[in-house]
Parts: sequence; structure tokens; C-alpha cells
Amino acid sequence: MKSPTSTPARGGGRGPSRPSAQSSAAGSPSASPGAASDDASTLGTSASASSSSTERTPERSAATPAQAPSQGDSSSSAPAPPAPAAQANAGGPQRRERGERPDRDRTRDRERERDKDRDRNREAPSARDRDAQTGRDRDRSPRDQRGGGSGNAGGSASASPGTSHGGNPSRRTSDSGGGQSNARRQDHHRTADASPRRPRSDRDRDRGGAHSGAGGTVAMALSADDDDASEKMSFLGDVAELTKARLTLMVLLTTLVGFYLGMPEGTVSIIMLGHTLFGTGLVAAAASALNQYREREFDAQMPRTEDRPLARGRLSANDVAPAAIAAALFGTLWLGILVNWMAAALAILTLLIYVFVYTPLKRITPLNTIIGAVPGAIPPVIGWAAARNSLDLQALALFFILVLWQMPHFLAIAWLYRDEYSGAGFKMSSLGDHSGGRTAGSAVFYSLLLIPVSMTPSFLGTCHIAFAFIAFALSTGFAVMCVRFFSFPVNLRARQLFLASIFYLPLILIAAVLTKTG
Repeated sequence: MKSPTSTPARGGGRGPSRPSAQSSAAGSPSASPGAASDDASTLGTSASASSSSTERTPERSAATPAQAPSQGDSSSSAPAPPAPAAQANAGGPQRRERGERPDRDRTRDRERERDKDRDRNREAPSARDRDAQTGRDRDRSPRDQRGGGSGNAGGSASASPGTSHGGNPSRRTSDSGGGQSNARRQDHHRTADASPRRPRSDRDRDRGGAHSGAGGTVAMALSADDDDASEKMSFLGDVAELTKARLTLMVLLTTLVGFYLGMPEGTVSIIMLGHTLFGTGLVAAAASALNQYREREFDAQMPRTEDRPLARGRLSANDVAPAAIAAALFGTLWLGILVNWMAAALAILTLLIYVFVYTPLKRITPLNTIIGAVPGAIPPVIGWAAARNSLDLQALALFFILVLWQMPHFLAIAWLYRDEYSGAGFKMSSLGDHSGGRTAGSAVFYSLLLIPVSMTPSFLGTCHIAFAFIAFALSTGFAVMCVRFFSFPVNLRARQLFLASIFYLPLILIAAVLTKTG
């Protein structure tokens, strides 16, 4: 075997100077040429000793043009001289870098595409906002809207190429799908940006974001108007709850029926009816307000009434009491002057019993329920007295019908809210009645009395005989609901009884109006 020192002599004088040039080209500028040639000659001897290991290296299979003639001049039996180790170490990594550069470039391209997709996704909401402002979303067809949605999905998919979304083609994370969605999104952006953009301040002023100049003044004025309207609506709602608008409406309905039934045949006085309803409504609203005024501290202890305006403090008690007293006095005088004093006396009697008798008795005795039914039954008598300026058995029949109807109605409420009443210190009929038998039994008793009493207007000549059959059917059905509650006294049966009482009263009053005789 020939020594490595003789090979450069036959190769045309390419001796130790070649490794120096290649090592400097391979990125070792800090080494001097002389030192590089000494290292190469030294490493060459060690490389010949390990020729079997260096021949297995892929880079050694590619010989340089300078080595090919030297190998051809040598004999066939002699192996090819190994390249210096410095050349293998310098040239191999350089070739590997050239071979791996395309992969790194592709990786960089993918990262750039991801960054672009993220930027587009960030810009997409602002584009949608501009479309919503100019009305382009309404003008686009459903297919365009679906395309925009798939484009967003495609953009999300292309932003995460390593994930998969099942079998949904619009959500696949292939590069081609992401490119198509990006193209659709770019077209959408071009369409959205086709119109010339106005200055930022103008857009903000249109959207109400910038409160400057005349636009800001108008926006602030509109906002103030909205706040005022909201406050007015809230105040009206509190007034309606303070006056118990639904209860007042029921009072007016029964007063209307009593006025119509008491009006002599052939006489119609709409003006008198209007005065009666107006004065009675004022007194009824005042009674409800004074009732809440006296119970405001106890109402705040019950979930059913804790949101009332006086209990919450939304209305001032010092303002409510004088206003309610003034309304009661005004309503009473209205009835006395424009209708008759009998109707006015009945109206003020209703308020006095409700506010100064029934309300304090709720904390003293369970008999408050029957006492509270009295002022609730007087309104039809007010209407009768307003129409005839007198009282008789026919008016008392209406009174007792409403008293007996109210008892099961109130008893059902007392059972449904027995815990709240007890916690607030109210002694209702359900107090201590853990089984519900006493409360339900009382409801059955009053409902059975209601059956014959409800038929008396027909016997007294107020209504046609057909009313007796209608009243019998309605009252019997009402009694059945009370018996069901007694057989199984639970909240569900009590709520069903309460709803039955709500339907019973208007039905029997309508039947009385339709069957009036004289």
C-alpha cells in the first residue's frame, strides 16, 4: 500500500495545500493555511488506518475531481487513498446543509402561511362589522353566507395543519382546503373594502363610539331620553304594583256588574257609570296603597311580597301615605257629589274595613280571612247603590256570592304560602295546620254554601231562571275542586283550586249580565 505522502506527488502536485483551501471554504477561517496542512497530513494517516469506517460514510462515495485521476494512476490492487478527515468533516455538513435547505424553506413557508392566516382571522371580525354597518350581510345570498362560514372554518383548519375535525370536508386541515378558504376570504375582504374608507372618527361617530361634536351631543341626548323613559316605565310599574292594579281591575269589574244589574229597565246612564267607576277606582287604589304602607316591614320578610315598591324602598313611605289619603278623599267626594252619598259611604267603608280592621287582624287571629272577605264583596253593592240609590235583598245576594267565593280563594293562598306567612308573623287560617285538613275542610264548607246562594238572583227576579242552572253547574264544579283539595291537601291541589276560583268569578258574573231580567 502506498503511503499518503506519495499520492499527491503523482496527482499533479496537489499536496498539503488542498486540505487548507477546503477547510477554509468549509467555514474554518480562524485556522491558518500552514496549520491546516499539518493537521490534514496528520489526520490523513489516521484516516488510512480506519478506511473501512470512512468508506461506509455516504459522503465518501462521491469523490472530488482532483481525487479521480490519482486513483486511476494507482494499481488495481491498491485501494483508493482516503480523503483527509478535515475534508470529510468540512464538506459533509456543507452538503447536508445544501440537502436540508429545501425542507427548512418549506417549513418557513408553512409558518408564513400560518401567520398570514392568523392575521386574516384577526381582521375578519372587523370586516364583518363593516359589512353589518353597510348592510352587505343582508344583501348576500345564503350560499355566499355559507361560503363565508366555510372560509372561516378553512382558515382555522389551515392555521392548525396537524389537527383533524372528523369527516366534515369543510373543516379538513389540508393545505389545499386552507388555500381555497383563504382565497374566498381574500375575495370577501376585497368586496368589503371596495368602498372608500372614511376616517376613523367618522366611523366611530356613526357607530356611537365617539361622542364628539353634534353627533356626540345627539347620542348623549338619545341616551338620556332612553334613561328617562326607563325610569318612567319603572315608576309606572311601581305605582301599578302599589295600587294592586289587577285587584283594582277586579273591583271595577264587580262594580260594573252591580251597576248594570241594579239599573232599572229602559234606563241607560253611561255618564253615571263613568263617575261610579272613576270614584270607586280611586278609593280601591288608595286602600291597596295604605295596606302596603302599613305592612311594608312585614312584606320585606316574605319572598312573595319582598319586591313591592315600599318594601324595597323604591318609593318613599312619606310620599305614598299622603297621596293615598288624598286619593281616597277625592274618590269619596267624587262619588258623593256626582253619583250619590250612599255609594260614597259604601266606598269609604270598604277602605276602612280593609286598612284598619283586616290588616291589623292578620297578626292577631286567623279569623282575619272572613273579615277580609267583607270589603272584597262590597264593590258590586256600590254599583247597585249607584244605579238605584237604595239597597235590597238582590244587592245582598250579590254580596254573599262574593263573600263565599272569596273564602276558598283566600284559603288556597294561605295554604300555598303558609311558611312565608308564619315566618312574617301573620296568623292565617293555615297556621299550625300541618296536615292541611282544617284549611281544605273550611274551603269545602264555604263552597257547598255557595251552591244555593249563587242561585238566589234567579229566585229574586234579578236574573232569568236559566241563571240558576248555570250558577249551579259552576258552583258545583268549584266545590269539586275544593273536595279534591281536601282529599289530598298538597300544593298542587291548592294551586288548582286557586286557578279554579280565578275562572269562576268572571264566568258567573258574565252569566248574570246575560240573563238579567229587569
